[in-house]
Amino acid sequence: MRQRRVSLGPVRHCGPVTVAAVEEVVLEVMPGAPPSGRVVGLAAKRPLAIVIRTPGGLVATEPDGRPMTLATLDALCPGARDRLTPDLINQGGPHMQTKDIIQYAHALYDAHGDKAEAEAAQKAAAARDEGNAEDAEKWDKIRAHIKELRGPKST
Repeated sequence: MRQRRVSLGPVRHCGPVTVAAVEEVVLEVMPGAPPSGRVVGLAAKRPLAIVIRTPGGLVATEPDGRPMTLATLDALCPGARDRLTPDLINQGGPHMQTKDIIQYAHALYDAHGDKAEAEAAQKAAAARDEGNAEDAEKWDKIRAHIKELRGPKST
């Protein structure tokens, strides 16, 4: 049995730049030879595209740096562009992973310093006011991590 999956890998932020790789994962399971009958499994992962969003727009490239059209990117991994919006937290969906929350907290703290925690609290309150408990929970987690990054308040 062989399965192939193409998806957008972890999204990374560096100031105003957002970067992610479109990745192909191939899993193969084969029955072993008699008499043991053991199952053999193989897995392979490789980048298919690099996607970069800057304030100037979105660019996609082949892994070797050659340009890739956005139409090719969309055909390769539908929805990848949508996940690279400037406000990634609202695109993360209910299954935003802990590592994504931590990355977002770091990016927010790097960009806004001590004001980042207050900003996360405001976003959580706004999400609650809109009735969006999932986004509010994500912002609460981001705020908690920013609080850890900031460390104890000095007097």
